[in-house]
Amino acid sequence: MREFFRSRFFKVIILVFALLLGFMIYAISQNGFGAVSSQIIGTVTAPFQKLSSYISETATDFFGKFVNAEEISRQNEELRQQIAELRDQLVDYGEVKRENDVLREQLGIKTADPSLELVSAAVVARDPAEQQFGSFTIDKGTQHGIHNRDVVITSEGLVGVVTEVGAYYSKVTTILSPEVKVGAVHPDTGEVGTVSGTVALAEQGACQLSYLEEDSQIKKGDLIVTSGASGLFPKNIVIGLAGELQTAEHGISSYTTVTPVFDIKSVSQVFVVTDFDGKSQEGENG
Repeated sequence: MREFFRSRFFKVIILVFALLLGFMIYAISQNGFGAVSSQIIGTVTAPFQKLSSYISETATDFFGKFVNAEEISRQNEELRQQIAELRDQLVDYGEVKRENDVLREQLGIKTADPSLELVSAAVVARDPAEQQFGSFTIDKGTQHGIHNRDVVITSEGLVGVVTEVGAYYSKVTTILSPEVKVGAVHPDTGEVGTVSGTVALAEQGACQLSYLEEDSQIKKGDLIVTSGASGLFPKNIVIGLAGELQTAEHGISSYTTVTPVFDIKSVSQVFVVTDFDGKSQEGENG
């Protein structure tokens, strides 16, 4: 025990205690006993207050992330719903616009020939086996009043004829195909001929007007329309524009190309003519 009181460690403790006592006596003389107590308590508790504040801030940030994530998720869901609603509105607008365009075209055709009975149809498929001729399938059939050999047109001109028909579909063969033959006329001169497709011309999106007079007056760029003579096609439906006149191999007639005024191979909306003035009841093409 005596060794402890004589040790260096004990002397250090006495020195520290003396310094602390001196500091307290000096502080009391300057500020009073209450201020010294506050300083001592503040010195002791300050580290704990700092630690508590750090823990509180960390916890707030940690849980705040979850709260913000939930809010962001809710906002994202609202945005997704708004986008879906806008998409639906655009689809509805597109459908209404398409229907209006169809009705406008139909009105234009009916104005030109009020006798035409029309069924609007959309192209739903194209025949790979007859891709060069642009044959396609439409979404209307016998349930919509369509029959075999009905004529198919757009507001710009002749497309082809129905060559196969089901209850809810029809196959259309275009005028680019050799299978289709159309009575044609030059509206100014009255010259008549027959328009039909060829394999070579189909690649160019054109067909051929044959059996013209040797001294035909048809010039390049002249308009060629349906004659309506056979009763299988309405009259005055635009077929296309004439090309350069050429003499046939036998030398007793002429022929020329006819190019439709629109791309038949890319049509997406058509009209099927189910009836018209002068329509023949025969099921033959001509």
